[in-house]
Amino acid sequence: MPNWCSNRLDITLHNAADMPALKHWIYADDGIPAWQTAIAQSLHLLLAGCAGILKPVRPLSFPPLPELTSYGETGPVSPENTAFTHWVEMLITAPDLTPSCCQQIHQWYQMWLSEGGVYHSWD
Repeated sequence: MPNWCSNRLDITLHNAADMPALKHWIYADDGIPAWQTAIAQSLHLLLAGCAGILKPVRPLSFPPLPELTSYGETGPVSPENTAFTHWVEMLITAPDLTPSCCQQIHQWYQMWLSEGGVYHSWD
């Protein structure tokens, strides 16, 4: 039986030249791991979707959490709803948090923020 309390990550590098890329993935530019930032930003998008602040621009379903996409079917086509739609589609595929995936989540999150995501009322 696996030990579910053991949080360990084994990394084996076969090439020392890969070390800078690995360090960037772990620590990113601001000292916060890119994967940790992607998870935090995804949580914001998830909460905004469940609250109905963000809505997909086309019909989508997310069986593990139906509330994410069922708050009012679809929303108007806007940059923030389009970004949310792409994020949900990515979430459905359960991707690995690779550097490119983390960057894509960051771009979608920034798109929401640039459209006023910070100022939405969380009634």
